[in-house]
Amino acid sequence: MKSFLNKIFTKINDSTAPIVLVVILLCLGIIFEKVFALPFLLLCALLILVLLISVIFLQKSLSSNTVYLLFFILGAMLVVNSNTLANNHIVKVPFVFEQEVLVDGVVIDDPRVTKKRMSFSLKVDKLYFKQDIPIKVTGNLLVHLYKNANINYGDKLLVKGKLSRAYNFSSGFDYREYLASKGIYALFFVSRDDLLEKQGNLMLHPVKHAAYKIRNNIKNIFKTKLHPAYAAAYNTIILGESKNLPKLFRDNFVKTGTAHVLAVSGLHVGIISLLLFFVLRFCRIPKRLVYFLMIIVLISYCFITGLRISVIRATVMAVVVLVGFLKQKPVHIYNSLSLAALIILVFNPNELFNAGFQLSFVSVFSIVTFVPLLEKAFGFYEWPKLIKNMFFKPVFASFSAWIATMPIIISNFGIVSLISVLANFIIVPYMAVVLSAGFLLILAGTVLPIFNSQIVNFTSIVMHALFIMTSELAKIPHAFVLIGNH
Repeated sequence: MKSFLNKIFTKINDSTAPIVLVVILLCLGIIFEKVFALPFLLLCALLILVLLISVIFLQKSLSSNTVYLLFFILGAMLVVNSNTLANNHIVKVPFVFEQEVLVDGVVIDDPRVTKKRMSFSLKVDKLYFKQDIPIKVTGNLLVHLYKNANINYGDKLLVKGKLSRAYNFSSGFDYREYLASKGIYALFFVSRDDLLEKQGNLMLHPVKHAAYKIRNNIKNIFKTKLHPAYAAAYNTIILGESKNLPKLFRDNFVKTGTAHVLAVSGLHVGIISLLLFFVLRFCRIPKRLVYFLMIIVLISYCFITGLRISVIRATVMAVVVLVGFLKQKPVHIYNSLSLAALIILVFNPNELFNAGFQLSFVSVFSIVTFVPLLEKAFGFYEWPKLIKNMFFKPVFASFSAWIATMPIIISNFGIVSLISVLANFIIVPYMAVVLSAGFLLILAGTVLPIFNSQIVNFTSIVMHALFIMTSELAKIPHAFVLIGNH
């Protein structure tokens, strides 16, 4: 076991720059602050002390060890800063909870619509409580709107409702902590009879405006062309919106250990990249221009999916690789993975404690680390190329991800899929067909309406087959084991 771990660390050290250590120490600093909760001023004093000792007593310039220590302290400071609320934050206003209040604010994300309600984040500017004099406040609310309304990103609203603190509704999931990691500390419920007044639209972020408009057009194509269950599945797989996904369909993916294909992630970005590459090269576009166009499309897709953590990670990694191709320089996978983690954690250090972040990075790390070791252990390089690429590489990748992510899945979901490797070997390659059919339908709904009916039928058949495959795999005896009280 010791020699096996040594091989892993040797592999990492041989192929990466110090950015890996920087991210590791940043993560340790974040965890340290979560456990010990040191005050911000003390961390600032410690930061200054380290700098003084390094410069005055050790040497004129900062050593690499000092830089690593500074990133450890920086990780702790990021946590304190992200969890420190302004004095006029809405959750600090007394006597407003469980009361009806009037708030003035702006919608800062793309509203999610279900059969019962519409939900969106509202950045609050003013609060009216039992008087006409506004109270200047800050903070974001998660609004649940139980009435029909045309709400879009950037809309400025004056809305009346009941303010409530975030609550926990499941023993296995800390909903309050999850919302806090997203910068949301309160819920706002707006009933059918409550006041809702639109006061115009602010152009908050032109790129996001365009991305959300494209996103809603795609959702409309799925809604009007496909069966509701198939439309919900494609909204989940391509756009990352899982609100209306049938519970049975979701449960089958969890039981078979293939739930990761429902979350827009590296798998999706990888398939999209391959499709783009082959289509653009088929059109005889030069390689360097192909790489540049792929970077633009992938960044745009990241915005369309709502800047989800798994997509940001996959996009950063893909862009780093493509930039390496453009510059004709080798790219180290651990560097790109670490860079993606660094970007995400600097903006929101609390993501380190979210299951989605952990699964996303642990699965990729395990694949790039363990697959080459398994290949070497089984004499992989002596086998025929077709057998290696079509069978054993996918099996090794699925097995590596399954083993590495099992502790996270057990602690968060209380389930172990015993057929995960088999199911992934079947489902993951088929996702290329599913995604291709989905993007073909989007294309038909926008610029190729002449082939609309044929593509709709093809897309429906493809999604129905996915439903059947996951259902039959989940029916295999002892396919999964429930653990604990989940």
